[in-house]
Amino acid sequence: MRKKNIRSKNKEVKRSAGRERVFVEEVTNEAETAAAKGDMNTVYKITKQLSGRNNTCNKPVEDKQGKLLTTEREQAARWVQHFEEVLNRPEPNEPADPDPSDDIDINIRPPLQAEVETAIKAMKSGKAPGIDSLQAELLKADVITASMMFTDLFAKI
Repeated sequence: MRKKNIRSKNKEVKRSAGRERVFVEEVTNEAETAAAKGDMNTVYKITKQLSGRNNTCNKPVEDKQGKLLTTEREQAARWVQHFEEVLNRPEPNEPADPDPSDDIDINIRPPLQAEVETAIKAMKSGKAPGIDSLQAELLKADVITASMMFTDLFAKI
């Protein structure tokens, strides 16, 4: 009895795998056709679908009358309409001309060592180094020494 159950489950798994393989072949053919036509939007969507990262979180979009738009094409057209309305406004009658302020308080003193230490500790680890090729892990290995060096450097600038 148990062997029959195992055999039937095995056949079921093989059938399912065959259906999945046919599905993947159909979708890849669709992607190739879209790529040949230059429809990169479809290629991108299919790639996301096949990679398992198809977590599109579409929020409901309504037209101006409050009717819910269901297709992607309708939603995209509504977004185009929205941004055309928002971004294509006439120039204001009076240009913005704020009065200059003489009493702007700008801190020009070099940072304190404690501030530099806080900044170093706040750096994210595991990120690519910047143009100076210094990784955050290097600075975090000895925060006090790094902060003293940077404080001295900032004082000279």
